[in-house]
Amino acid sequence: MMKENRKKMNSLLKQICDVPSYENDFIVGVNADLKTDNQVNEMLEWLEKHTNSNLNTDEVTVKSMEIRHGKKLNVNGVTARN
Repeated sequence: MMKENRKKMNSLLKQICDVPSYENDFIVGVNADLKTDNQVNEMLEWLEKHTNSNLNTDEVTVKSMEIRHGKKLNVNGVTARN
């Protein structure tokens, strides 16, 4: 079940990434942020809810970090990390 959810999440992440050369790093980065089954499920739920809006990779990266830390993050702090 867990592998299945991660696979679904990765497939949605692929659709969001519009720079093919960055796609793999982006997906690996998000997966590295999401350590537990619950975190992956939360991200998958969020992605499924937002997939039809025009998400960008920065928004997803911020969201995955928020899920990992369990709180809203200062976007400037996140940008500085990238």
